[in-house]
Amino acid sequence: MVISNQTMNRAQSFVSLHREDESFRLFEIDTESTGCSWHFHPEYQLSYVAAGTGERVIGDDVHSIEAGEVVLLGPNLPHVWRFETPCPDTIFESVAIHFRQDFLGSEFLDKPEMRDLRLLLSRAGQGLQVVGRTRERVVDKIEMLRRQMGLARLLTLLSILDEIARTREILTLSSPLFQPVRAELEVERLRHVYAFVKSNLNQPLDRNTAADIAHMSPSAFSRFFKTHTGMAFHDFVIEVRVGHACQLLVDPNRQITDVALDSGFADLSTFNRSFRKLRKMTPSEYRQRLRLLCSTATT
Repeated sequence: MVISNQTMNRAQSFVSLHREDESFRLFEIDTESTGCSWHFHPEYQLSYVAAGTGERVIGDDVHSIEAGEVVLLGPNLPHVWRFETPCPDTIFESVAIHFRQDFLGSEFLDKPEMRDLRLLLSRAGQGLQVVGRTRERVVDKIEMLRRQMGLARLLTLLSILDEIARTREILTLSSPLFQPVRAELEVERLRHVYAFVKSNLNQPLDRNTAADIAHMSPSAFSRFFKTHTGMAFHDFVIEVRVGHACQLLVDPNRQITDVALDSGFADLSTFNRSFRKLRKMTPSEYRQRLRLLCSTATT
């Protein structure tokens, strides 16, 4: 799955378990979902957000979630949709469709008629967002697909992919420098590093310690981490700490100074500066915004 209302605190390798009676998987994701954190998987993913607000991270691209958005991801591209759930009756709803490149057979994409689709899938490694009138048509077909079964559902998926493959109304999300995770060794190294960050969030975290965990030299680790996350290790730690602080700020009884220390920041000024840079507001303004959203939802 792709939905998480938790901080992007670790990446995990997620494998969509296919059943024998289907060639691809469709996940219905809503406020009842437990979600998962930043992750990647070997399948392509077509995502549609029916309702909700928040923030999504795809490779090195960070963007606000927009209701109605449609995104296509390539295999092993790290991502997470973080929906805002500050109030009990906040609603979010999304669909994630997982399929492998050979979901219709190893030679299906080799057919001459599949040329445009082959080109589309080759571009999906950076993440693609469908916009304009094409997005509207794709949304209608996804809603149709949610109600279908059997061959009708399969044909609708092919129609959706064909629609996207033939349009120019597509935005590339992640930068060309970002590389999807490919080798199993890379997966294990990232998994161990992210678990280390999660477990030691309120402790000093430095590149050399992370490099030791990844069994790499500090300079090699810096290149490796930048390639697969799109950011330096130091910047990633700050991103995770600010995300954790956002969760703590939901509690109105927590002092902001305590939130800063519990999130691993050495002092309040560093916390405020980092928070403003990433969230475009101060911690106090963020908490006030949450309070306003909740009060509006209950009236």
